[in-house]
Amino acid sequence: MFAGSIAGVAEHTAMYPMDTIKTHMQCPNCPGDVSCPKGMTNPAPKGPRTIPSVLRTLLAAGQTGASSAAGGTNPLRMWRGVQTMFYGCVPAHALYFSSFEFTKTAFGADRPGHRPAAAAACGVVSTFLHDCVMSPFDTIKQRLQLGYYDSPLHAFREVLR
Repeated sequence: MFAGSIAGVAEHTAMYPMDTIKTHMQCPNCPGDVSCPKGMTNPAPKGPRTIPSVLRTLLAAGQTGASSAAGGTNPLRMWRGVQTMFYGCVPAHALYFSSFEFTKTAFGADRPGHRPAAAAACGVVSTFLHDCVMSPFDTIKQRLQLGYYDSPLHAFREVLR
């Protein structure tokens, strides 16, 4: 469980900058400006949004409002909200691996022979439990990446409200 949790945190942290770019490429409310406050829209940029164009925007845009904590040209802007992955990954991955081991025994997937239905059921149950923990943290992560909130605690309070 511990090794799985550490692997999950390492993977999410290493890929976080690409996830930030992806989140900005998908945001319908802020097509051209990373400092767009929640609920406001800006004119869509001309032409397709590419990874390099979003990266330039993220690194060069002046931040306002809740985004100001990230700074204007700070490369650490790419990791804004990464702490939510630490809060969510450890319990989610621990639950994933422990439930997978439990269900392997319960469903008979660890018995000798080929048991694809039992193995699939183990994966379904484990993934479901993992996602029950991770999905709320992923919502908070994306809202922090877009600059809607000042901190994970601020985001958590607003999401619950």
